[in-house]
Amino acid sequence: MKRTNMYKLTILSILLTIFSTLNAAENIPKRIVSLGSSITQQLYLLGVGDKIVGDTIYCNTPEDAKTKEKIGTIRSVNIEKIVRLKPDIVFATGMSTPKQVRLLQKMGLKVITIYTPRSFEGICKNFIKLGEITGRTEQAKKIVDQAKKDVTKLVKQCSKNKKKKVFFQIGVKPIFTVMGNTYLNDLIVYSGGVNIAEKESGGIYSREKVIAENPEVIILTTMGTRGIEEKKIWEKYPEISAVKTGSIYVLPADKICNPNPINFVENLKNMNAIINGKMK
Repeated sequence: MKRTNMYKLTILSILLTIFSTLNAAENIPKRIVSLGSSITQQLYLLGVGDKIVGDTIYCNTPEDAKTKEKIGTIRSVNIEKIVRLKPDIVFATGMSTPKQVRLLQKMGLKVITIYTPRSFEGICKNFIKLGEITGRTEQAKKIVDQAKKDVTKLVKQCSKNKKKKVFFQIGVKPIFTVMGNTYLNDLIVYSGGVNIAEKESGGIYSREKVIAENPEVIILTTMGTRGIEEKKIWEKYPEISAVKTGSIYVLPADKICNPNPINFVENLKNMNAIINGKMK
């Protein structure tokens, strides 16, 4: 009798496992629309780029992302086109307008918003969340575990760097910089730099304040072609230490402004080289 009950329980357990697995598989999205380049990059890293049926005009990396149906910009999407693509899920960003998100939901679409992380730890959590939703949990955890090991090793290396004051510019007209409590500030601090705007309550900054703080390093993102133009403008201020030593660097926005575990490691390597004076 006991053996019969154990047999029944075993069969029930197996059936429940099979049902759970099938149910989970059914919930994995097969058609995805991405409303942000950062999300698109992460989906490719997770190995589900082939499931993307639509993304924004700014989703240019990797190269295959350019071939996807373009549904507009981050702030202005074509709702009708998205609906026609029949996605199982739409990944929005913190920059997606609430009105657009509501309209998509009203059309019966599942929308999940992935907000910009404020730290390296936040980047890792977001990535694992995407992995869970897309059925790539193990892949996500593997990438995150390796990134954390790499970051720990790099931070140890960077601790030997001489502390340098850094101004990090990510926007123009007005000049916009990196504040504390952001993943970009983590990059500065982890590399041994000192962010001159770390204690600012807002990102808008002035050239006068930069001159007064006299940073030893100035970092700009490409910002299209504006990064190069801004570099030329800063070079007109020889009283700034960074200008005197030629320590003005322009970094690619598609890596700096699209946070994911792998990009963070690569950016930290670049920051280490910059603070250490070895960036080419």
